[in-house]
Amino acid sequence: MDHVNPEAHVKFFKAADEIVAGGGRATLRAVLERAGVGSMRDITTAMQLWRARGQPLAEVSATAPESLLASVEQLWRAAYEKAMARVGDERRALAAATAAAQSQVEEVTALAELFESQRDTLATQLAEVTRERDGAKERVVALDAQLRAHQQFFEEKLKAMLSKAPSRKAPRTEKKAS
Repeated sequence: MDHVNPEAHVKFFKAADEIVAGGGRATLRAVLERAGVGSMRDITTAMQLWRARGQPLAEVSATAPESLLASVEQLWRAAYEKAMARVGDERRALAAATAAAQSQVEEVTALAELFESQRDTLATQLAEVTRERDGAKERVVALDAQLRAHQQFFEEKLKAMLSKAPSRKAPRTEKKAS
């Protein structure tokens, strides 16, 4: 729980009331300087409460008996500490939720980086396979051209050989005299 200094808040309230009563503007710095205690964090919280209260403390205390003021101050301290405890609980819950969300963001980021790496690897492999396929197509086309050339060559050779070969006549069969 954040440490709350109710005495400092009372001094801040009094200093702010005095500044306003004197016709001035109760800024954080002016109230802090006039009160002479606390930090900017303390005064920020106190001034939010002071502004929400709406009327100077001096007006209330001038008409109220001391015993009532003491009871109100005690009640105020208890309520303030309870409220700050609840805010502290909510801050801790928010911090836990923030940490969990940050962890999820880191996990998703790691997965995204992994997927990007895998995508890049697959893209490289695809480019290599595409180059190999294109090379194989070119080799097939070249081999097909060679095959046709060889086929034509051998067909021409065969024709040439057949055209130069003596023609064969069918063997004669002789008749025997009987």
